Amino acid sequence: MYSVGLFYYMTKKPTEALSYFRQSEERIAALGSHPVVKELYYYKGLAHVEAGETEEAKRTFGAGLRYMQEGKDWRKMCAALDHLATIEQKAGNVDVARKLLTDAVQFAQQGDLREERKELRKKLDALT
Repeated sequence: MYSVGLFYYMTKKPTEALSYFRQSEERIAALGSHPVVKELYYYKGLAHVEAGETEEAKRTFGAGLRYMQEGKDWRKMCAALDHLATIEQKAGNVDVARKLLTDAVQFAQQGDLREERKELRKKLDALT
């Protein structure tokens, strides 16, 4: 089910993707720290963003952060925190957005992601 959801996401059909992601979530989440768990939460969060479902995106990214950190997938971690910061900024929660971007910069540094760190710092500076 996850693979079908990913196919729909990649073909720019987030609503269809979400249907398949939801169907696979319970079984995949039971796998614990398996790498596919972080992938599911990451792409499900992106699909929520593209479908305009910001509260669901926040919940999904939030649930997936632990798995991204455990898997040391700093690139996805930074991207998820960046999306969460954007959602919070649009909702007027600038302090929360600033905290999320600060965390993302730290993870980018930890993962030696120079370009990501540079872009995240620009976004962080723009909030000030």
